[in-house]
Amino acid sequence: MKNQSFPIKGKNEKFSFLSCLSVFLPLFTIITLLSNLDLTAYFRFFLLLFSGWFSWTFTEYCIHRFYMHRHFPHLNQKLYQSHENHHRHPSDIRINVFQRILASLLGSLLLLLAYLWDNYFSVFTGFYLGFLGYTLMHYILHQTWAAYLFPKLQESHIHHHGKYPDKCFSFSCIWWDKIFGTLPPKDARISDKYRKYYFSNNYHKN
Repeated sequence: MKNQSFPIKGKNEKFSFLSCLSVFLPLFTIITLLSNLDLTAYFRFFLLLFSGWFSWTFTEYCIHRFYMHRHFPHLNQKLYQSHENHHRHPSDIRINVFQRILASLLGSLLLLLAYLWDNYFSVFTGFYLGFLGYTLMHYILHQTWAAYLFPKLQESHIHHHGKYPDKCFSFSCIWWDKIFGTLPPKDARISDKYRKYYFSNNYHKN
């Protein structure tokens, strides 16, 4: 079974990227500046963590939409080819258990340091934890049981692998797809045949 080919666009996508950035930056600035208010130490810590995680969700969206889908062809071809292979073989996710454990340990260390230092390092830690969550979420979204935990996210990701490779770029949440108009049509449906293909383990390497 074949997926739709990746879209390749030019200057319009550069404008789209700048438009996305113009929405994100004010939101990020407001959230971060709120931490300067007279808040309890715990609330300030979690607000800075959230600011970092929020930044990751946007970064994740932009990397997937503008970089991994080759809207800027002069950039890393190897990453594009790896992502295209994942579209052809949805269960081929090339992050192994050891890498996830190592990344989780690093995340735990960063979280401890952020708590002890209690400063803007927490933003970086939140960003890293967002990345860590992405690596786990991407794996989860390719499991059948994810339909019970994250039904909307999984449906969105299946649409992206199927008829709508130019839609549904988020992994951690779908609000950026909503804001930037990259959700699939409301009447979009996933066939049983494609759903079976999506969950096929023929190429799974985890």
